[in-house]
Amino acid sequence: MTTLALCVNHISESLSDNVESMKYFIREVALKGAECIVFSEAALTGLINNDDPVHDYCLAITLDDVVIKEIFECCSENKIDIVFGFFERSGNSIYDSAVYFDHKKNVTHTYRRISSGWHGAGESSKVYRQGTEVKVFDTKIGNISFLICGDLFDDRLVETVRNNDSNLVIVPFARCFPEEVDNLKVWSITEKYIYADQVKKIGKDTVLVNYISGYGPEDYFGGVLFVGKNGKINAELPVFEKGILYVDI
Repeated sequence: MTTLALCVNHISESLSDNVESMKYFIREVALKGAECIVFSEAALTGLINNDDPVHDYCLAITLDDVVIKEIFECCSENKIDIVFGFFERSGNSIYDSAVYFDHKKNVTHTYRRISSGWHGAGESSKVYRQGTEVKVFDTKIGNISFLICGDLFDDRLVETVRNNDSNLVIVPFARCFPEEVDNLKVWSITEKYIYADQVKKIGKDTVLVNYISGYGPEDYFGGVLFVGKNGKINAELPVFEKGILYVDI
């Protein structure tokens, strides 16, 4: 049995504060005996890209960046693996990516979001790029596949994951509603079950992690789900609640 720590983090406009917050949670869950901590999509900055490359290049970093190395070092010191989303820069291109870091082997597994909903339509394909492949990564928590946010609603990708040999799907996502929408009501009564139905189509245990943020054009309301292969929500954190959900898989 493996214990995952699903972390709803509060993301601010300060990158250094966000990194320190992640490190705080890493230390906390390591003391609780978790094998891996999972953060949301764009966990370093929030999903605040605005389709202006000058602005968005400032958000994007490589895996060799000192910020990411700092997070990895914290994981190594605390003997825990980590998953988080970030804007990845490769040459002049930006990807919406997620990384799994194995602290024992000092190995990273990176997935690039395939669906294009994270940036505006018609934007330069030379800057805003998508991944092309759903992969299966061999990790200490099992064979995992990633889907990031809108990937979960792409029937082709759902079918690919259903048919591969992963035993756990990790979905970092970033979800908000327009200001006039009652986040709590819509998520609790309707939308979380839409996500769960997509997991049922995959037929594999799945964890989904969102973040909280009160800055940027829209508020992100948090929430995590652990959904079984039958589409049943086995555990969750309420929206607007910062914290950790421990799940055994």
